[in-house]
Order: sequence, then structure tokens, then C-alpha cells
Amino acid sequence: VKEILQKDIKFAYQRQLMSAGGCEASAFAIFGYSVTGLALPLRNWHNGNEEGDVEPEEISLLDFENAYKIMTNLGKLDIVEMKDYFKNLVMIPEDAKKLLNEE
Repeated sequence: VKEILQKDIKFAYQRQLMSAGGCEASAFAIFGYSVTGLALPLRNWHNGNEEGDVEPEEISLLDFENAYKIMTNLGKLDIVEMKDYFKNLVMIPEDAKKLLNEE
């Protein structure tokens, strides 16, 4: 985010722990992987509006654009050795192997 702010003074973001729900990263965290998430503020969460009626969920296009900037900049970081990255993709933790072999 620091790098983005140096190039784009109008870039806006908020940092907050999720107050509800979960995400796909939870499955990886259980097996000891370091995980993070990126969430966008959502209007009409689960399709319910303030009056209790059904409406489409909506996000801000500016929030989407800024999330895109964060994701593309993360992809440029040299934070993991590629050989270690691919090793972890195919490595199945022992606990998971036991679950797969149970009948």
C-alpha cells in the first residue's frame, strides 16, 4: 500500500479485521499456512436491504479499482522463493493425508 500511495495520492483503503463470516483462507490457516484476505464493503449483504427487502449486492467501483491496485502490486513483490511456493502447492500436510485415507 505504501508504494501505491507514493504514486497515487488519491488512493484510499481501510484496514479492519472481519467482523462476521469467513473466507476460503480459513481452510489453509488450519493447516498452518500464512494467509491474508482482501474484502470490499458490500451494500445489501446477502441481498437484504435496510428495509428487509431483497436487492442485488453492490460494491463501489472505486473500491474495486483500489482492490485491483493492491492485488496487482502484491503480485510484484518478491516475498517467496518460487521453488518453495510450488513445493507448498503440491505438498499435502500429514493431517490432511490422514483425512483423505479414512473411509
